[in-house]
Amino acid sequence: MKPNTKRLKTRLAVRHQRAIRIAVRNSVNTEDIVSAWFANFPEGTGSITPDDARAWARVHVIVDTKQVRNALYNLYADSVVLGTDLSLYLIGRKVKANKAAPSKDDLKRAVGLNWATWRPGNRAGH
Repeated sequence: MKPNTKRLKTRLAVRHQRAIRIAVRNSVNTEDIVSAWFANFPEGTGSITPDDARAWARVHVIVDTKQVRNALYNLYADSVVLGTDLSLYLIGRKVKANKAAPSKDDLKRAVGLNWATWRPGNRAGH
C-alpha cells in the first residue's frame, strides 16, 4: 500500500495538537498580564499607542517556553520517525526495481510497513 503523506501528516498533527495548545495556553499567565496592564495604564489615562503597548509587553509579558519546547520536541521526534519510515519504504520500492542496495534489515523494515494502520507515537528509536 502506497503511503498517503498528506493523511500521515494530518494524523501526526492531530495527535499533537492538544498538547501544543495546552502548552501555549500555559506559557503565559493572562490574569497577571491584565492586572499589570491596568496597574500601569488605569482606565481614562489617555490613549496608548501601539508602540507603547509593544514596549510595555516586552518588559511585562513573561513567557515560559518549557512546556511548548517539550510539546514540540515530541512532535519533532514523531516527525523523524515518520520521515525514517517513509524513507525506508521508498528504499524498499527502489530495491524491488533494482535501483538501490540497502541492508537486509532496512529492506525488512521498509517492506513491512502497513501505512493503513501506521500511528505516530513513542516507538523505539525515538
